[in-house]
Amino acid sequence: MRRALDRRVLTFGLGLFLAGCGESKGDPKAEAPPPVKVESDEELNVFSVDHPEQFPLATAAPYESASQLTVTGTVAPDITRSVPFISIATGRVVELHARLGDTVKKGQLLMRVQSADMSAAFSDYRKAVADEKLAS
Repeated sequence: MRRALDRRVLTFGLGLFLAGCGESKGDPKAEAPPPVKVESDEELNVFSVDHPEQFPLATAAPYESASQLTVTGTVAPDITRSVPFISIATGRVVELHARLGDTVKKGQLLMRVQSADMSAAFSDYRKAVADEKLAS
């Protein structure tokens, strides 16, 4: 039963497909665009319209407007111009020498970080230097 239904649906669909593939011979005059009417005028600023009563003339006059615009909005940083900052040590930022929007140069101090890891490493370094002096 199901196979017979599938065959009928397939046959019907194939018939619709083939009917759509047929070649139609339409009237070539009906499909052609209307001829273009070109009028040349020596002055390019002059033109004419079909219904001039729909376009009343108006005189241009100067208009005074405020030079300040007050709007509401949100200012967001341009993330395409920012560079992620990666620190070699973890810790707390105690001084900030550059802000959002500042132009910075290579080697410029951006912030000072108080790090327990770095303090411990520096203490170990001092101890190693002292031990070396003591051993010599």
